[in-house]
Amino acid sequence: MKTFYSRVYLTLLLILSGSSLLNAQCTGNTTSGSFCTRSNSYYGEILPNQGCGNYTSVAPYGPGLYFRMPVLPGACYSVQTCGAGIDTQIGVFQGTATTGPFSYNDDNGPLCTGTAASVNFVPTFNDYARVDVRQYNCQSGGSASITVRVRQNNNLQITSSSASMCAGQTRTLTATPSPVTAFTANAGNGGAFTGTGVSGTTFTAPTPAGASQTYTITYTYGYCSTTQSITVFRNPTAANAGPNQNIACGGTTATLAGNTPSFGTGAWSLVSGTGTITNPSSPTSTVTGLTPGASSVFRWTITNGPCTASTDNVSITSLNDGAAPVPNVATLPNVTAQCQVSSLTPPTATDNCSGTVTGTTSTSLPITAQGTTVVTWTYTDGNGNSSTQTQNVVINDNTAPTPNAATLPNVTAQCSVTSLTPPTATDNCGGSVTGTTGTSLPITAQGTTVVTWTYTDVNGNSSTQTQNVVIDDVTAPTPDVATLADVTAQCQVTALTPPTATDNCGGTVTVTNNATLPIATQGTTVVTWTYTDVNGNSSTQTQNVVIDDV
Repeated sequence: MKTFYSRVYLTLLLILSGSSLLNAQCTGNTTSGSFCTRSNSYYGEILPNQGCGNYTSVAPYGPGLYFRMPVLPGACYSVQTCGAGIDTQIGVFQGTATTGPFSYNDDNGPLCTGTAASVNFVPTFNDYARVDVRQYNCQSGGSASITVRVRQNNNLQITSSSASMCAGQTRTLTATPSPVTAFTANAGNGGAFTGTGVSGTTFTAPTPAGASQTYTITYTYGYCSTTQSITVFRNPTAANAGPNQNIACGGTTATLAGNTPSFGTGAWSLVSGTGTITNPSSPTSTVTGLTPGASSVFRWTITNGPCTASTDNVSITSLNDGAAPVPNVATLPNVTAQCQVSSLTPPTATDNCSGTVTGTTSTSLPITAQGTTVVTWTYTDGNGNSSTQTQNVVINDNTAPTPNAATLPNVTAQCSVTSLTPPTATDNCGGSVTGTTGTSLPITAQGTTVVTWTYTDVNGNSSTQTQNVVIDDVTAPTPDVATLADVTAQCQVTALTPPTATDNCGGTVTVTNNATLPIATQGTTVVTWTYTDVNGNSSTQTQNVVIDDV
């Protein structure tokens, strides 16, 4: 339920920060709460001319009155009764319209709280805005009084480019809201650009005092304004790359001689030929990598902002000397070794322009091939001139391997030797050499067999060493039966079955006995059996022959 208030004379001072006022945004017309038809009681004209974002205040203001406010299309305006002691309503109409306000608010608008009213609006017309301020429920009059405030908010923007320019260039200036040529009286400036170089809507870039200068353009519309900064550059200093140069003796280095710009920045670039610019931004930069006998063209370019650059070229020619280096020694001495040559001392030559030149070779090191290797040394003076010289590297290994043991130990066995451990020797070039022998294995011959080991290095040098293999069988055969069984008969024994024995060397065992057959003697006759191996080793065993005629 809304309440009446007694007449109150209210003066409210609003202290708002400049940034919030100047940057107030209008997102559309306020249309909230109830709205009323237009009032017929005229208060007068109120101008939002206290400065952009500052309020023009009218107090006391009687509810139910309307006032006229001159406005410009696209500008942003605010009307508010913030702090009012009564419930208020605001309606904004175009010109002479009596119905359908385009902006209105009943309580708690975007700028106030509580029952006070406030509106933001952006006119689309070039006319007066008619503002109606009432009490609640569209009531007019009464004993109350309020303070009404109006202002223009800064929603201006310069829309033309702020890009840098060169002195003398022109640019058409544009802004929003756009300027109007015919507008309501007392609405403020209809849209004008001001500043150094500005004429109407054209900005002609002035000539800066130095290489560049920043100018400020101001756009004023109504009672608000906004600014834009544009940096203007002077035309760059005319480039001078200096005189053409000739470099003697196929030189690859030169010094450029460009002028130092008064306005702008210089930079060197390579137009044709070869060359590396050490410091491109220096007028007197060093150039390296010139090609002897050829010309290179370099360009000195001076730029300043967006202005047209100034350029100048210089040609530098490296004159070829035409003479190759001369070796300091007419004939290079041979380099000799038995196994390899891992390093060579580069010879030198003398050049008419480059002084001492050290030879280079593409031959890979170390050199290990037996015989003579021809090494080619090349002397290059850096100007494309070169000469060559050869040198013999002679590798001749004539040293045989040396056995690692002074005397090889005998290898002994009773029956045979089936394998031998090859001995080793050390070679001056090839490291360890393993011996080889032509003796066939196994060795079974009784007695001493002399084995000859041969050590041969990779270069065909060889040495020999002997080793004794001794085969000495001293073990007699072993009977296969520990005790021979008695042979019995009543009258006589005419034959005996020879027993057997096994020899350690596995050969044939000859079995003999001392019996004279037949054996007919009554009683026991002892027969001695003899086992003999192929190497003459023998053992014996007895057997009883019993004749017992019963």
